[in-house]
Order: sequence, then structure tokens, then C-alpha cells
Amino acid sequence: MDKIEQCKREHWSEFLDNRDNIWKAYAYTKASYAGHGIPVLKVGDAEVTEEREKADFLLSSFFPVPPKPVDRDSSSIKPRLVTRSGSRPREYAGKKVPLRIKLPKLTLGEVEDAIMQSKTDKAPGLDDITFRVWKELWPVLGSRFLKLYQASLDLKYVPQRWRTAKIVVLRKPNKPDYSKPKAYRPISLLETISKGLEAVVARRLSYLAETYRLLPENYFGGRPSRSAEQALNLLVEKIHEAWRACRVLSLVSFDVQGAINGVHLRG
Repeated sequence: MDKIEQCKREHWSEFLDNRDNIWKAYAYTKASYAGHGIPVLKVGDAEVTEEREKADFLLSSFFPVPPKPVDRDSSSIKPRLVTRSGSRPREYAGKKVPLRIKLPKLTLGEVEDAIMQSKTDKAPGLDDITFRVWKELWPVLGSRFLKLYQASLDLKYVPQRWRTAKIVVLRKPNKPDYSKPKAYRPISLLETISKGLEAVVARRLSYLAETYRLLPENYFGGRPSRSAEQALNLLVEKIHEAWRACRVLSLVSFDVQGAINGVHLRG
């Protein structure tokens, strides 16, 4: 037994010597809540005990009915491209921006990159098919993926099945009372075949945004070659700039709870 324990310690030390394994080690040491079910939930003075009732209650808590949108006269709203100064240029940041940007047809390489660069065992949706399956079948189904994705873009239509998510409820760690819905968070799992299309479209949108510089320079979220470290460096520099000018700098941070869940989807 002592020999086994010694081998375990040596293996763990060797594992930690590789800096790329730090986050894996952190995940291993976190408490796992996978084996816990949903306990009795409390709704005021009442208790929800049946599994179906728990699901309905959590669903209504995570996705409340959004308010009705305010109708406005859309005829008076004209699309325009606005610069920081508020003018309406034909050029933006030295680049001509056409009113309509016609993208070329998808290529097999684009689709292959989207499939192959996705996480192999990413949690699947309702069909329980992971990217591992699509990667193994790519030599056979690659051309069909291309035709399917191109047809979706040409028709401007995404199949209803691809937009149907499987909602999985996870416990937030270290909460004092798990009988309250706020102690849980939902994750939406879409079918991996639709995630591949998402990746293709997202990459194209990112290319357009960067090419025509459609995003503010101080926007860092989800952009290539931008990092949290750069954002912090910019913030620190702005603070020092204000101090050098003998000014007082104030920072306002917003955390909008349930913002995405409360968006009203217009038909």
C-alpha cells in the first residue's frame, strides 16, 4: 500500500510540473456536485417535491416571461453607420463600407476547421452526438456538411431541431441553501451539428467586424488577439493618465442579472 501511495504522489508531482496542467488540477480538486439531485424547492411557504414540478419551477425562474416590447414606427427609423463624432460617412476608419456586404460561398476548409477545432467531447444536445462522431465521419460526410450549411445560409433558415436546447441545471458551489432557485444555474446544450454552423458564422462575423473596424478599440470581449491582460493594462493606463492630469477617475461596473434570459424575441 505504501508503494502505491508513493507512486500516486510521484505521478501527481510530475503532473503538476507541467504548467499546462494547472487548470486541470484545479478542476480535479473542486468539489463535485454531479451526484446530487435537486432537493425540495421552496416557493414562499409551499414546497415543490415532484420532479416535474421542480423542472417547471426552475424553468420559470430561469426564463421569466419578458415584458412586451414597445411598438415604434419603424418607417421613421433609417439604418445608418455612425462614427464616434456622429457623422454618416461613406468611409469608416479609412475603409469603404458597402451598404450590403456579399460574402462568398462557404468552403470545405471553413467547415472542416469549424468541426475539427471544436472540443471533441463537448456536451451534446438532444441527439447525444458529440463532435467526436462528426470528426470520425468527416471523410465521408464532409461534403454533405458543406451543402447543408450553405443551404441554411442561402435560405436564411435554421431547422427548429437545431434551435431546440436541452437545459441542464447545475448547482452553484458553496451556496448555503439549495432549496432556492438562485442557488442553481442553467446551461443550454444545442446539437453539435448546429454548433458547427454557429462557429462558421461567428468566424465570418468576426472577420467583417475586424476588417471594417466596426467595434470600438476599447472593446475586448470575444475578439481575436485581445486578452483580459490587455484590457487591464488599458484600464491601468487610463487611471494613471487621470492621475497625471490631477483628476479623479471613477469606475462604474454593471452586472445585469438575467439580461439574456429576459430578451424579448420578436417573430
